[in-house]
Amino acid sequence: MNPTSNQSHRSSTETKHQYSFLPLYIMSHLKTFSVGMMTTATSNHLLLEKSIETGLASFIIGLYSAGFFLSALLVGRIADKYGETAVLRYSAWLSILFGIATLIPISNSSTLLLFSLARFGDGITNGIFWPTVQKFSIFAERCGPDIKKKYMMGYNLSWNTGALFSMILGVIIVYFTTSNYSLFYINAIGVFLILIIAYGWFQPIPPISLGCSETISQSNEKSNEKSNEKSDEKSNENTPSQTTLGVETKLTTIPIMSTLMFLLIHSLTDGAISILVPLKLSALGYPSYWVFIVALMKSLIQTGASAYTSKLESKHLLTVLYVTIAAMPVLWFFFPIIPSLWGIGFLAIFTGFCQGSIYALGMVLVSLKAQQQNSARPYTFFQATMSGGRMAGPWIVGLFIAGSSLYGGLYLIVGYGVCAATQFYFKSRAKTTIESLS
Repeated sequence: MNPTSNQSHRSSTETKHQYSFLPLYIMSHLKTFSVGMMTTATSNHLLLEKSIETGLASFIIGLYSAGFFLSALLVGRIADKYGETAVLRYSAWLSILFGIATLIPISNSSTLLLFSLARFGDGITNGIFWPTVQKFSIFAERCGPDIKKKYMMGYNLSWNTGALFSMILGVIIVYFTTSNYSLFYINAIGVFLILIIAYGWFQPIPPISLGCSETISQSNEKSNEKSNEKSDEKSNENTPSQTTLGVETKLTTIPIMSTLMFLLIHSLTDGAISILVPLKLSALGYPSYWVFIVALMKSLIQTGASAYTSKLESKHLLTVLYVTIAAMPVLWFFFPIIPSLWGIGFLAIFTGFCQGSIYALGMVLVSLKAQQQNSARPYTFFQATMSGGRMAGPWIVGLFIAGSSLYGGLYLIVGYGVCAATQFYFKSRAKTTIESLS
């Protein structure tokens, strides 16, 4: 066989086995777009437009996350048994069903119950969807560390930009329509697009026997050729330092429960502010579209922080985590005494940076555990933690408000944040190797 034909054969083999994560990114973007929009719109609709009693409204708002929590915990690993393609497609059908149900206007106790059940059901479908999407990081690891890193960056970017664009559209639509209910129609369109992509564009994961092995092999050959042309001095610069290797080893020994505890700070805060920010802005005399503006500011900074921290060198990862985890409870301790919209805006900016960093770096730690186990189980725990906090946050706040304490629930969450930050600091600095969660 001549060199030209051999090269052509290799090129066609590489193309054949190349896998595109782009449909998955777009599905994640649309899913977060719908979820972010519905979360804020539901809070505004129940608290400000329908004037439902705060305790009951808080309970209903938390039902989405309750469904997510139970689903992620009980059946989040369903893709391990039935495959990623089937799970993503069936969850898309369920999302459409529950999205249509939320379009029925709330006019009495029966329609309020139907709306509540639809939100709970949509949470269940998302509790299946997200662990399945995150499991693709295991496949990306098979393709090589560079592809794994690009996948995590793409996932974080699609997740955050989805939330960002949902807030932008929310501001525009609510400003012109003066109704948060109109956003429920946008949600229905978004989940329908996910269904189209799941059937028409999404690629199933290839078998391990194929995977990305040939593509990576060829990529490594090219990399070695370029490496041989460089000087010894340049090669030494590209060799990972002992410090970097030491930090990466330490990251694999951090107990997953310690990681989940600090991630709960992120989700508890999200849950609490879904109640407190609309009430605070309403008390200051601002219309409901300002809730979307504040959320937009937070999402914008959160997106940037997530993208930036995803590219951090391993030796800086723990330092950034220590700072951001400790800053969260400190920031929200001052929320009750903030007297103006400007103060709430600055708080949203700083919180966005902290939450973007916590989420992205927390995903790095969780993905290490998933890779060790070759299972979606760590992602199931991750999603249960995030949804559990977003469920508990509004319920805790609503319970205290029902007991005539507007900020009692917030201070309880702040206290937990201090404890979670402290335990993570000491656990992550421990010298002993801790067994991963089995």
